Order: sequence, then C-alpha cells, then structure tokens
Amino acid sequence: MYQNLNLQTRRKFKNLDIGSIEWNYINNSTGNICGLFVSN
Repeated sequence: MYQNLNLQTRRKFKNLDIGSIEWNYINNSTGNICGLFVSN
C-alpha cells in the first residue's frame, strides 16, 4: 500500500525496523517480509 501513496504522503511515514522475529508477514508477490510503516 505504501508504494501506492504519492511522494508527499510517503514523506509522512517512516519504515519501522523491528526485525523478523516480531514482524514476519510475507509479501506474496516478492517473498520478502512486508514493511511496517509509522507516521512521523
């Protein structure tokens, strides 16, 4: 969903790096762990 936001809106968020132990949801398209974003 983050990738679909316009640049101005994206700047209001940052990627929260909490590690794969706490957050392990997989993106079915890429096979990678989904990013978790929070507002600044």
